[in-house]
Amino acid sequence: MKNIMVAFMGLLLLSACQAPDATNNSSENTVIIEGSITGATVDKMYLLAERDRQLIPLDSSVIENGMFSLRAELPLPEMLFLQFDGQPDYFRVFAEPGKLRLKADAQQVAALEVEGSASHDLYMQALAIIEPFENEIQQLFAPLSNPKVAMSSAMQDSISLLSDAVYERQNAAIQAFANEHIESPVSAYLLNRYLIFDMDYATLNEMAEAYKVLQPDSRYTRMLTERATLLSASAVGAMAPDFALPNTEGDTIQLSDLRGRVVLIDFWASWCGPCRRENPEMVKVYAEYHPKGLEILGVSFDNKAEAWHKAILDDQLTWMHVSDLQGWSSSAGALYGINSIPHTVLLDATGRVVAHNVKGDALRRELDKLLQ
Repeated sequence: MKNIMVAFMGLLLLSACQAPDATNNSSENTVIIEGSITGATVDKMYLLAERDRQLIPLDSSVIENGMFSLRAELPLPEMLFLQFDGQPDYFRVFAEPGKLRLKADAQQVAALEVEGSASHDLYMQALAIIEPFENEIQQLFAPLSNPKVAMSSAMQDSISLLSDAVYERQNAAIQAFANEHIESPVSAYLLNRYLIFDMDYATLNEMAEAYKVLQPDSRYTRMLTERATLLSASAVGAMAPDFALPNTEGDTIQLSDLRGRVVLIDFWASWCGPCRRENPEMVKVYAEYHPKGLEILGVSFDNKAEAWHKAILDDQLTWMHVSDLQGWSSSAGALYGINSIPHTVLLDATGRVVAHNVKGDALRRELDKLLQ
């Protein structure tokens, strides 16, 4: 984070020496997209924007002689999407207020050419950095999609570990690019698209605070801030948000009823391969530390009770388990901002959050301190 703050302070000093722009006419809040397209099989296309993680239409255009024209209110640079009528694929355009010229091939989404948007140019630079990592990940997972290749659990574990390492390198590269271009909306967009669900509260909050000064009106700044606010409730040092859910017998278990004991909340699901592969180690931890005062509370993201119960029995998970059987809409998961599993939250005996996703020897060291 040091590099982010250095970049942030430099830009803040620069902006302090600049007079604000007093003009705000309507043309500066509008984007006009004109372009040509080949290979289209339909005669209509739409301009879309993302709102609340859903795409909504801003404008539409009939394609005449391979030409189209779109217009929308756009006060700030933003990622927009062009989609053909009835087609699942879309073009991404990092648009800015003003006039943009596009040249597209309906059969090759990646071949889009955009003129008039410095933000789109910067976005394409970022994609050039990201693409090799995505290709590497696709190659790693290719055997899993081949029905002729028998994949053992050990092979799946190996692929998972290798892909995790690639994702870490990709995330580091994206973070470095975002730091270098922190003044651009593209920076905040990349964090929202690629990193927001992998960042801990401290990192995310520091970045959100920087963007709130540099880009206070950007929707991407708002999204980072909202995520940071959500994670603050279960950040290290905070009192764990309380919840009450039914166990496998239908009886309600409330987290706060476990106060006085060290608790490891384990968010998981029967259908989650990485979760199931973590379970043998979790069984060992429970056998070693439960006699010393550790409680594990499994919170399942399952939808079906039968699959949930079977996984508990098959994996010999003898600790407490709860679920509202709402899958990714789990009420407890929402409280803790859980967007990927497995995810663990370690609480001390007072109910205060000690750590997230600590495992292996690091988990044992934490438990030794808490249970001494």
